[in-house]
Amino acid sequence: MNEEKILVGQQYVTPIGRIDILAKDKKGKEWLVIELKKGKNSDQVVGQILRYITWVKENEASDGELVKGIIITREHDEKLKYAVRAVADVDLMTYSVNFTLRKVEK
Repeated sequence: MNEEKILVGQQYVTPIGRIDILAKDKKGKEWLVIELKKGKNSDQVVGQILRYITWVKENEASDGELVKGIIITREHDEKLKYAVRAVADVDLMTYSVNFTLRKVEK
């Protein structure tokens, strides 16, 4: 996570669902809603993150504070890519995981 942000909560509970990660700018001018998804995801997640962004705007953010979102997924489909393109304050990122196993000598 960017050093300019501070973690507000993981699995941040709201009346409309759990935000995976909620962070706030250290200067207090921007909030970041992060939605983590496993596997391939469709455009339904856009409605979910927009719901969370609106809730943060109305319940946590002060006037003048921006609220943005990031959807992080392993894979995406074309529907999700097109849906995110229409929303200025939501970005789409993919992740990959690599790890190596090494036997430890006894």
